[in-house]
Amino acid sequence: MLLEYIEFLTETGEKLTEVHPANSPHLRPPVPRQKYLEQLSLYKAGDTVEVYEEDIWWQGVVTRVSLSAVNVCRAELDGVVLVASNPAFIRLGYAWDHGMGVWRRYIPPRQIISRLRVLRKEQLDAKLQEHSLLLYL
Repeated sequence: MLLEYIEFLTETGEKLTEVHPANSPHLRPPVPRQKYLEQLSLYKAGDTVEVYEEDIWWQGVVTRVSLSAVNVCRAELDGVVLVASNPAFIRLGYAWDHGMGVWRRYIPPRQIISRLRVLRKEQLDAKLQEHSLLLYL
């Protein structure tokens, strides 16, 4: 199978392509439609998201929401805060579960969320429980 990326380009500006066998773990169905929220104000502190910056979708956790922007602390815990002011450049965080063959909401390790001090312990427990119940085919 020939895989053509929409967002990644080669050094010459062509769409990046790769060849994979049909049973490759890199091939999977599209992400759920619910991934993008229409308004920035619909995101909440503690939501796991991805922010598009410098040609990469970065995983992170929402730390602050205003009418015009969403602040996201990257999951790498490098202290970088990304600011999304365009709804097209932020989306709910999903990860492919190879074992189950489904998309799941991305849940960073507990220590990452707790280090960000976005949520109190009981809110963190509730958020992790809520995300662990979300399965999408």
